[in-house]
Amino acid sequence: MFNDKNELVYNDVSDASINVDGTYTASIRAARGYNNIYIICNETSELTEKLSAITLENEIEKVTFSAVGIVAPPPMYGNVARAYVESRSDGKNATVTINNIKMTELPVSVTRMVSRISFTAIKNITNPNEDFKVTKLTVKVCRMSAATL
Repeated sequence: MFNDKNELVYNDVSDASINVDGTYTASIRAARGYNNIYIICNETSELTEKLSAITLENEIEKVTFSAVGIVAPPPMYGNVARAYVESRSDGKNATVTINNIKMTELPVSVTRMVSRISFTAIKNITNPNEDFKVTKLTVKVCRMSAATL
């Protein structure tokens, strides 16, 4: 959670409870005013360590982690930009406004941070005694901009 000045407001792990409709609810802290909210679920220990060190919002996009050996459930990511938070001076009766809609709970959709990639290698083997083996494989995964999706 960052305020509109790129400053960290809240960076902690919250326990989530499951609702009857299959959604999850977690409590977080926010500053009054505009906040940019990042939700990361099912963190690996490596990812948790890196996220704990973040102090400015522009550092979050630079965080990388190894996805080797991750089993279900995979890490998930979601964010909400410019959520306007209001509350009484004691922090009670907090509301958040997004797109001119005021609410007491903020829905955040999350997506996978990792995916399994598989491939098939085909080689024309002319000699039946020749084994086929991969000696070097390079995979580069790039984030697509929203404009291309």
